[in-house]
Amino acid sequence: MPEPIHPDAPKQAVVSATLTFGLVNVPVKLYTATEDTRLVDKHQFVKGTDNPVGQKNYDKTTDAIITKDQIVTKVDVNGTLIELTDDEVTLVTSAHGVDRGGVEILGLVPVDALTTRYVVSKLYQVRAGDKADKPFALLMTALRELNVGALIRIPVKSYPRYAVVTGNGLCHMLFFDGEVREARPMPTSDVPEKELTMATTLLTTLLDEGTPELVNECGVAIDEYLATKAKDGTAPVIQLAPAPAATVDLTAALEASLASLKAA
Repeated sequence: MPEPIHPDAPKQAVVSATLTFGLVNVPVKLYTATEDTRLVDKHQFVKGTDNPVGQKNYDKTTDAIITKDQIVTKVDVNGTLIELTDDEVTLVTSAHGVDRGGVEILGLVPVDALTTRYVVSKLYQVRAGDKADKPFALLMTALRELNVGALIRIPVKSYPRYAVVTGNGLCHMLFFDGEVREARPMPTSDVPEKELTMATTLLTTLLDEGTPELVNECGVAIDEYLATKAKDGTAPVIQLAPAPAATVDLTAALEASLASLKAA
């Protein structure tokens, strides 16, 4: 299987901080670990022309065009609109802030808690800060040995959020508990032993295929479509595939799937 193609490694650190545990200080730098991609970078134009469409701030009551210095932010508090500035937010939350010069490790959490207890909102790469290779390597190695992550609170672009630093050099930013929805109930049904055995056998065959490359296939398809449209001046004809029907007879479907594998 070919090696997956990744965007270039980040060059500019987003955050510099110092992780602390006991009397050990570990200067670190956080770099973006992911890159947002869109199916296609679309822009709006006036129909029949190549004139781009702009956006303006306007008063929705009077339709008057307004400037940025005329805009304030307000919050609905029990039906009353209360003005709230960025400076006020900074002041009110200052007592709950974190000094990047000393980001204390609050505790250790099992690595599998990142999928069973917490919900990850964003990833950052964690690397050693200036002249901190040795303490950084020590911390990363210790976390791997214990198979745990270090729970911290760190401000990234805004107010502090919880995060877990793992021994593979990643910082997993977490949603607050109040941001995670209650789980919908899982459907329950009796599973016959015969069907379970066949299903696990069928699924096990996927282990032989290795780790698949995660390709934005929709983005590739749109790029090819646009290239053809630009070249020929007309949209290529695309036939929509019919949606697959739900499986009614599970046993028959499993037996047929395993039979096709044996035939191959």
